Amino acid sequence: MSADSRNPAASRTAGSADREPAWSRDAAGYSERLGTFFLSAFRLSALPMALLDTDRRILRVNDAMLALLGVPERLPQGRKLEELFDATDREPILAAAKLQLDSRVEVDVRLQLGSLTRPHRLFLSRPVPDAGCLVAELHERRGESALTAGGAGQAGYGAMGLSLMREGVIETDEHGLVVGMNDRAEELTGWSRARALGQSHERVLRLLSPAGAPPRNPLRLCLQGGAARISSEHQSLSRDGRHLNLRCSAGALLRPDGGISGAVVVFEDYTRMNLLSEELAYRSSHDPVTGLLNRDEFERRVNLALNRSRRHGVEHLLGYIDLDQFKVVNDVHGHFAGDEMLRQIAAVFRASLRPEDALARLGGDEFGVLLEDTGLGEGMPLLEGMLEAARGNRFVWEGQSFSTTASMGAVTINARTPDSSRVMSLADAACYAAKDSGRNRVRLAEDDDEAARRYNQMSMVSRINRALDENQFSLYYEDVVRADAPGEVVYRELLLRIRGPGGEMQPPAEFIAAAERYYMMSALDRWVVNTALDGIAGRKDGIIYAINISGLSLGDPRFLDFVVERLRESGVSPLQVCFEITETAAITHLSEARAFIERLSETGCRFALDDFGSGMASFSYLRNLPVHYIKIDGSFVRSMQANRLDRGMVEAINRIGHDMGLITIAEHVEDNSLVEALRGIGVDWVQGHAISVARPFDELLAS
Repeated sequence: MSADSRNPAASRTAGSADREPAWSRDAAGYSERLGTFFLSAFRLSALPMALLDTDRRILRVNDAMLALLGVPERLPQGRKLEELFDATDREPILAAAKLQLDSRVEVDVRLQLGSLTRPHRLFLSRPVPDAGCLVAELHERRGESALTAGGAGQAGYGAMGLSLMREGVIETDEHGLVVGMNDRAEELTGWSRARALGQSHERVLRLLSPAGAPPRNPLRLCLQGGAARISSEHQSLSRDGRHLNLRCSAGALLRPDGGISGAVVVFEDYTRMNLLSEELAYRSSHDPVTGLLNRDEFERRVNLALNRSRRHGVEHLLGYIDLDQFKVVNDVHGHFAGDEMLRQIAAVFRASLRPEDALARLGGDEFGVLLEDTGLGEGMPLLEGMLEAARGNRFVWEGQSFSTTASMGAVTINARTPDSSRVMSLADAACYAAKDSGRNRVRLAEDDDEAARRYNQMSMVSRINRALDENQFSLYYEDVVRADAPGEVVYRELLLRIRGPGGEMQPPAEFIAAAERYYMMSALDRWVVNTALDGIAGRKDGIIYAINISGLSLGDPRFLDFVVERLRESGVSPLQVCFEITETAAITHLSEARAFIERLSETGCRFALDDFGSGMASFSYLRNLPVHYIKIDGSFVRSMQANRLDRGMVEAINRIGHDMGLITIAEHVEDNSLVEALRGIGVDWVQGHAISVARPFDELLAS
């Protein structure tokens, strides 16, 4: 399609004059009345604009409007303005078009683009008394921010109607001297029209070039080369000293003979938009409390550092920091005190580092530090220096003084590091190891088996979640028999297993520690209770089935309500159900354990105290726990035939249990000789590989 066919008003031949549409003849007439200056500014404007007759027919559109509309099936020229918008916008547009001279009306509309609509704001103005036409501008509505980027609503309309534009406009003659400007140009340059006329355009519109870059003034280039359009972005310095960011579009004005008669530049101020963008970028990468980098930005920099290690073989050091006393301050004095402590320690950490080191708040009271191009020899003293600075600081709130010591895990980043998530997890694990080993110290992950164990626990968390979602847990069981009648099963302990990556079943030692550390035991205990009760409901064999309960679940009142409700729903006789609680869990949560036992005992459930004897105060606590069975810790049972002290412990636990009216159960009975020895002592029941190995509960239910 030729340029003339896209814009019928651009060219008229004598042979086509009779067939030329009325709107095209009108456009030519209006163009003569509006003048070259206005039409040049209209054409160069970055805002979508249209020239309308008094009946709202579109006579002319600029390039920005064509770009917005894309390639419509029908060109907009000759159409009514309201046809470009959603049908519901028709009445508001008709009302707005009845405006008076020197007035400006805005309407919220929805531009029709194929089958889609986009929200815009339509501005209608009458530019010139004698032109008898309207000018329409479109501004996309993006939370209103786009509407205010270039300054809003200028009052008063000057020569040739250019003041209706939200952009500055300056016209020069062929020598580059200013011969016209609109109100917005006065505002942006700081020059009044009276002072600017006759001045060099470079003095009035002072565009700055970046340091070392050649000057590229679009007006000068148009005057030199006759370019139809040059667009560029610049910083400018106004006459009153303001630094602005401007988008400029300039074009040459040509005489009929093709010579250059001058130039026009249209410019808009996007300084506020630029500042908003910078502020949003800052907020997206920085922590609002401390002003440090946030976790997302820190992890982005860790990824960049890892990529540099792989490309160039450089080494970096990463530290993961956890404050030792933050929880005390936050819980006792509230979040205001906690936030102030975070700000203070952030400043202490920052002052102890080099300017190029990246410091971030990762969340809560956790911080991260990245020392790029820094090996262990240079980096560890810097990390130690951070902790030393924290030790020397005191946080004072309402007359109380708190230490601000911290624990840190460190890990090196090099070409062999697999990925950034492993780096962060290893550093986190090393930090936990530092806290567990006394706090107020740095632990290096590479040389620390404890850190590796912590990392493995963290990795196990995702496996536990996946196993819960995909039903990859299973129950196994071990039989418990009478010591004086080994063939009689009286009790079965249900044991939890997780399916490993190769399909094999893995014992609790592989995942329980991770579940306890990361507060997932309640979810596991609920799964076990649900699955166990569903299975026990079909067993009428008079055998007691034991379900293990963690200490964390003991302290959760909602879990107790859950168990009571599930017992009621399942129809299982409480006399068939026993709950096993480890001695350590019971002592740690003594009051909660007692309440748990008493409530469920009222329904008929039994309770066993597991691993009895492993604690340091077993006998003194036993009388406070109304249990029915005590299970003698397997570490004593296994070695009782070779160690007189261990045999003495088994005898003492058995005797005290009987004195309290409890049934005693020996765990980890590995051979028949132990069965005989335990029978001789008087232990009631026995459990272990000498009796049976763990087997799938599903197989028992199927039989």
